[in-house]
Amino acid sequence: MKYLVMLLAFTGLTAYGQVDTVYVNTEGTTYMVFDNDIEIFNFGNAQYTGAAESGNMLFLKATQPGAKATTLLVKSTGGKIFMGFIGFKNNPEKPFWDLRKEDKDEVNDGLIEDANILKYKGKNTLNIEKKMLSLLNERKNDIASEVNNNISLTLHNVANDKEASYFRFNLRNNSTVIYHIDFISLSYKDQRKAKKRNTVENQNTEVLPISQNVPESIQPLSDEELLFAVPLYSPGRKGFLEVIIREKKGVRAVIMNVKSKKIAKAKLL
Repeated sequence: MKYLVMLLAFTGLTAYGQVDTVYVNTEGTTYMVFDNDIEIFNFGNAQYTGAAESGNMLFLKATQPGAKATTLLVKSTGGKIFMGFIGFKNNPEKPFWDLRKEDKDEVNDGLIEDANILKYKGKNTLNIEKKMLSLLNERKNDIASEVNNNISLTLHNVANDKEASYFRFNLRNNSTVIYHIDFISLSYKDQRKAKKRNTVENQNTEVLPISQNVPESIQPLSDEELLFAVPLYSPGRKGFLEVIIREKKGVRAVIMNVKSKKIAKAKLL
């Protein structure tokens, strides 16, 4: 460890703060989120597996029960290094590790927005939920679609009001293996001016739904409707809403990017 710290100093790399062991199991997924996009990651043995998604997110699992604890190293853009350990637990107490370091800032009474999280703290949730459910009565439109590993995600309807944006998706399982939903991530991706002159940097804003209607699983050769009401937000011209749906007992995942112009021009409720 001392040698590695000296190496970081000589190479100009920086390290994340020291953390305890990151625990995982074979059933669920443990998530790590970093400030910057992940370039490489490495385990000390082959009893763990991982996948980098959405640039700065790392999904971790054990490949076998009782996997032996070992080292975990993650290098992200900008030369930042995470050095820690990974181990096995049947029920990890902390399945989500947020290692981002940006400052928080309260925007207004309806929303709390920091550099990473957008969430609603108003009181009108019942009316918002009713509007979300009303999308089921709307005519279906194929606004966007993605397919991966026989799992297809289609966006049928988008709408806005003065407090929220509403989304209606259809998730279809075209395989003969049941699809258990483990993790759904909603985040706005945008660009903003960086501190350096004439440069831009990517901004990732995680979105916490005000209300949602999501099944636990999709039976083989069948489909289900997914509904979300999220805090109103206006990404830039090149921005988009990223939707990630990941399987609980497997590695099938589907990712969709909904362009900002499709949200901005959506029906007004």
